[in-house]
Amino acid sequence: MIRNDKDLSAILVIFGGTGDLTHRKLMPALYNMLLDGLVPENFRVVSIGRRDKTEEEYKKEIRASVEKHSRNKVDESIWSRLNDMITYYRFDFREYDGYLMLKKYLEEIDEKANTKSNRIYYLAVAPEYFETIVHGLHIADMARKESSWSRLVIEKPFGKDLKTARQLNQKLLEVFDEKSIYRIDHYLGKEMIQNIMVLRFSNSIFEAIWNNRFIDNIQISLTEKLGVGSRGNYYENSGAMRDMVQNHIMQILSLVAMEPPVNLKTDSIRTEKLKVIEAIEDITPEFLRENVVFGQYGKGVIDGNPVVGYREEENIPKDSNTETLVAMKLHINNFRWAGTPFYIRTGKRLGTYGAEIVIQFKDLPNILYFKDSNIQEPNLLVIRIQPNVGVFF
Repeated sequence: MIRNDKDLSAILVIFGGTGDLTHRKLMPALYNMLLDGLVPENFRVVSIGRRDKTEEEYKKEIRASVEKHSRNKVDESIWSRLNDMITYYRFDFREYDGYLMLKKYLEEIDEKANTKSNRIYYLAVAPEYFETIVHGLHIADMARKESSWSRLVIEKPFGKDLKTARQLNQKLLEVFDEKSIYRIDHYLGKEMIQNIMVLRFSNSIFEAIWNNRFIDNIQISLTEKLGVGSRGNYYENSGAMRDMVQNHIMQILSLVAMEPPVNLKTDSIRTEKLKVIEAIEDITPEFLRENVVFGQYGKGVIDGNPVVGYREEENIPKDSNTETLVAMKLHINNFRWAGTPFYIRTGKRLGTYGAEIVIQFKDLPNILYFKDSNIQEPNLLVIRIQPNVGVFF
């Protein structure tokens, strides 16, 4: 069982309990946490959805999702514990009158399960509903309580641009304090990404050569075989740039390029990552013309199966110009990285599935063994995020 000085008894309230994120990520993650002994005894999950279904039907669907997406095989005893923790609550979160009823329902669970009135509100919904739900929690007085704690968890995208991001941030801070807000990038939960800092700052060999004197270029590639599928409405308003580059890739870039933090506390790590983002060269019209490529997938064949083009996908306009591929070259203008290009690639329907960071080291002088040839095979350090996770040289 988990050991922690703080009482972690709580109710996890998932808004969007019938959605893709809950089925593919949240419930399998909860199952694996239970398996690893990381969930407190007094913990419950309330999945909120608008669909008319019984709790039994919902739990069957969750069981199927856990079997499909969990990294571990389903153990009946562990599943039984998760099954007992979950309840399904039908509620249209756009209707503010229902929040008081939800509050009462959660209080009843507190009494039965001794969850101490602690709350984790996970907004696994479309971003246009973030403010709606937070306002509903506010008017029902569900956000703050002196004798307990509450947390708000939201996934990307956090706004559509700087203006809307600041507006959303202001709305959240009117209801929750900063330390209670968790803006989640689930990509950072991948094992290999969590190990980037360990690889760099626990190995004197790597850190000594992790700079522009020894590294020729760095490549970050996140590629997918799948198209947009049923996410057409979302993707048409985001594109590859907002869906992948400004969150997942920028996080990876900052971990690869950051300076050592003064300690391993969240604020110290965030400070060094922010310095990397601030040092990225200015994005000008000239920069865009010379260093950025957008693309959109057409119909074709992947693994022997015909696939439709982006404009033929569900909920996509026939004249859409939304990018499904981004390739970019950029520089980080600080003393460690000046002159070393960073190449970014991401897209859908690229024929290969994977995510990796390639560190390409500089060539040796063309003398001795290379005297009669100007061609050298570059030395590469490959940090593979998925699949076949590992570090290869």
